[in-house]
Amino acid sequence: MKVIITENRILSVAKKELTKKFGDLRRYETDKWPGYIYYIDDNKNIYFECYKKNGKVWVNDNSVWTFLEDVFQLDFNQIQQLIKEWLEEHYKLSVRQINRGIHSY
Repeated sequence: MKVIITENRILSVAKKELTKKFGDLRRYETDKWPGYIYYIDDNKNIYFECYKKNGKVWVNDNSVWTFLEDVFQLDFNQIQQLIKEWLEEHYKLSVRQINRGIHSY
């Protein structure tokens, strides 16, 4: 039997998995990098970094990005759009651009 899964269904499942894996991160800000918001776990691993002034977000390449590539076989543009929507919905961030890799800290 052949099962066809639509792109919308894949993206919906991917969002649910993002919430399971990365939905309970803590917001962290520091005077060392004013204007940046970090989303970290209990071990202080950074998963998302947002520059508030321009809405640019950097995404942890080794965990978040590769998870979406490997598990869901998403391409670059699909991952950018998915993460943008998820961050806006889940963490209420205003996102203008998604970048691969952590920028500072």
